[in-house]
Amino acid sequence: MIIAALNPHCFTIQLKQDAIEFDKFQREMNDFYNEIDGKEYFLTPKDIQLNLCVICADPKSSENDKIWNRSQILDFDSTDNTVNLFYVDLGTWDEYVPINRLRHLIENFHRHLVFSLTCRLAHISPLNDHQEWPNDAIEQFLAVIDQAIPEIELLEFDKDGCFQTNLFVINSGQYVCVNDYMIHIKKAKPIVQLNNIEDSNQYLIRVR
Repeated sequence: MIIAALNPHCFTIQLKQDAIEFDKFQREMNDFYNEIDGKEYFLTPKDIQLNLCVICADPKSSENDKIWNRSQILDFDSTDNTVNLFYVDLGTWDEYVPINRLRHLIENFHRHLVFSLTCRLAHISPLNDHQEWPNDAIEQFLAVIDQAIPEIELLEFDKDGCFQTNLFVINSGQYVCVNDYMIHIKKAKPIVQLNNIEDSNQYLIRVR
């Protein structure tokens, strides 16, 4: 399933076989941090280090039943005590997070595997020359994958840790390749592939 999506070149999936174990892990983590109130778990400015793994409360969750996400600190602004975070299990980023939302990540939760894959649609790019996805293209991408159970073909693993993929969904009763759909509705353009398939480091693994 798709657990987070920013644009056609940045979305995160979780394999179905990992969902039950990860849900159990998430419940254990939420229960632990919702029950503790010890000051030793709070972070102070002197505790902040770049790339430090911490736990962060989701501001949209209720005060009495918070949702906690494992995070990595990417940047720290000492003038207002905020950090930029990467949510490792969601594959998304957050900026200007106040450090009062952070807690120390205990070793038991730190060593748990990350069951998510960061992906991008292969062989397409934005129509503009700046390689940035405009809002209308992002909206169309999010709309076609909304509440869909995807089928994903993993093609290649990039150096930046992202999988090049073909993404398929059932939309309005039709089996749709989202890569081709974005080109068809004129929200993306194809990228011409110069290498032969035999020369590329391809996985060609299709998962549901």
